[in-house]
Amino acid sequence: MEGVEMASKYKNKTLIAIASIIGIIIFALILSFGINKSGEKGLIKDAEKYMEEEEYKSAIEIYSRLISKTGDKTYRDKKEEAEKLEVEKNYYEIGMKKIKSDEYISAINSFSKIDREDSVYYKKVQEQLKKIEESIINEAKININNDNTYLASSMLNDYLRAVGKSEDVEKLLKSIEGDNVAQVDPTDEKEKDNKKKKTNLKTEELPKDSSKWVGKTVEIKSGKANLRNDSSISGKVVGIAVAGDAITITEIYDDGGRIWCYGKITSAKTGETETAWISSKNLQ
Repeated sequence: MEGVEMASKYKNKTLIAIASIIGIIIFALILSFGINKSGEKGLIKDAEKYMEEEEYKSAIEIYSRLISKTGDKTYRDKKEEAEKLEVEKNYYEIGMKKIKSDEYISAINSFSKIDREDSVYYKKVQEQLKKIEESIINEAKININNDNTYLASSMLNDYLRAVGKSEDVEKLLKSIEGDNVAQVDPTDEKEKDNKKKKTNLKTEELPKDSSKWVGKTVEIKSGKANLRNDSSISGKVVGIAVAGDAITITEIYDDGGRIWCYGKITSAKTGETETAWISSKNLQ
């Protein structure tokens, strides 16, 4: 009997020990689960903070850890969004650098790669594009006022090629080039050749040395160029020359800011001629 009692007590102690061990294991698992959940929440909070601060690379690293720990699809989606934003952020920053160096067309090309309307950078890009258009229009107007319509036309055409369409830019371009708004670069060689054929005049490039200009017949390159009765920006406008017309220079005058050319202007379209002053900026 005594042996049976001892065996029974031993068995009870063993069961109690096993139950204790199981309890400890369960407690440890619960505690571990709680700690893991707490750690997960901390990582989520950090990732969200990095997203707000536009530190997408750091957010991507955290979401990768969360995916590895949990396999949760939600974190995969958040990681993909962070990766897209990182790419868009790079394009935006490149565009902003181009704007600072006045490389507007390059900036537009970079911005055009951000086309998700729900992206935080899409709105930023639209604001910058408006500013670029305003800058280009203002610069074009300055060139027009300085009788450099050739450069103004070139700027506006380059802008339209980059953006496709702009009512304000097209309107200004029309005021320079007339109803047939040029959709090609005014410097396009084929267009130049066609104009030269119409004039039936042999033209040449304007020499760099202005003392050699007299006697030269050169092509007018501006979309529209003012012809004046005097060698001054305040001289009365007596006519308009267009790209492809030609001038045979008989006199020049340097006013200190620009060189004016006087001579016979021949229309590429009609062959008619007139004599007037024209800014050399329209010939280069």
